[in-house]
Amino acid sequence: LKKLERRAWDLLTRFSPLDLSRTLVHYGAMGLRPGQAMLQGMERQVLARMGSYNAAAISMTFHAFGKMGAVIGDYELFEGLEKKAVSLIHTFTRNQIVTTLAGFADLGQEPGERLMDGLQHRALDTMKDFSCDQIGSMMRAFATLTVTPERQLLAATRDRVQVTIGTFTAEALCKTLSAYAMMRLHPGEKLMACVKERAYVTTWGLSPRELSECMWSFAILREQPGDKLMRVARERAFSMMGGFEAQEVATLLWAMATLNVKPGPMLMTSIRERVGCTVAQLRARHLSRVLWAFASLKEPPGVGLLATLRSHVCSEMNAFGEEDLAATLWAFATIGRSPGGRTLRFIKDRARMCAESFRAREVSQIVWAFGKLEKDPGERLLEDLYAAIVRCGSGMTAKEVSNCLWGLARLGDRGLGDTKGGGGKA
Repeated sequence: LKKLERRAWDLLTRFSPLDLSRTLVHYGAMGLRPGQAMLQGMERQVLARMGSYNAAAISMTFHAFGKMGAVIGDYELFEGLEKKAVSLIHTFTRNQIVTTLAGFADLGQEPGERLMDGLQHRALDTMKDFSCDQIGSMMRAFATLTVTPERQLLAATRDRVQVTIGTFTAEALCKTLSAYAMMRLHPGEKLMACVKERAYVTTWGLSPRELSECMWSFAILREQPGDKLMRVARERAFSMMGGFEAQEVATLLWAMATLNVKPGPMLMTSIRERVGCTVAQLRARHLSRVLWAFASLKEPPGVGLLATLRSHVCSEMNAFGEEDLAATLWAFATIGRSPGGRTLRFIKDRARMCAESFRAREVSQIVWAFGKLEKDPGERLLEDLYAAIVRCGSGMTAKEVSNCLWGLARLGDRGLGDTKGGGGKA
């Protein structure tokens, strides 16, 4: 590779625009990036030859930088590429539209307003010929960029999905469904029914990541998959549970709990075993979701696994946010098992650090959990919880108020006594 790169450096001034773009794409495909000098040299050549770039070269260049994870270091180059893309937008093919959007999504950078408008209008003009893969990739790019497509484009995309639903692969369906979920945008009952039918047919083509992502999407959209689809989803999950990564099994379990769908005895046993094997890779958010899901499904993790989870909670505690803390403590209380002295100390210390950011739901879960576990939060944390209750009080639901009062009552004098935090007001 070093020899090839040295030879490329010698020939760099002779590269055509497509040669430059393809070379960058090949680096990205290998998961590599050129050396700093080589990358800067290629950027200079792209800028020098910008006038002769066509739509293919432009889209490949954006795509390549995205795949390499290399930020375009020269602002003049980036601005030049965008301007050139805008001037050529009427010549962009469907694939070039998708490739350009995907490149920006990989870069984590939204296109300029003129280019984004141009890409959307061009996509609308050519939507009648979009393939299922192009639809999935386009929607995923919009979702990654946190951009909701214009209303006309969304409507045309929905229509195109319905027309072509029979051609959707498992991957394309997963990308499309998860994009709607990422944008918190329900596709509509008619299209959702088509998606479920196609998902039933293609589920056996889903990878662990795609299956967990599809279930996550149904959960986020608050859409029940239905008995038929869930039956085949359970079977598929069970058949490849050994291939699930930590985040994937956590997401699958959380989604089932959110949808209130029981995994069933065989899959549940398999999930417990897989969580036990991958627990060291669970980060704070997914760790709290695993505990919350076990509790919500009324499927305790078992003594050995619970001890492992307790230990890992301590290891990850510095990364726990307010929602993670509340879900974790609530889970221990719901399961009816103490977090243990060491874990509880970590939880209390972290709760004190996060107390000023607690929202109504979180503070009510924490107060309820301390009451259910009959564990003393300690004077300082209790004062912080009182202050949070007072701060959130006007926005609390009836259930949250009830949980707070019940938890404080269970704590007895420690809970409802007169403290500096204003317990009487709560």
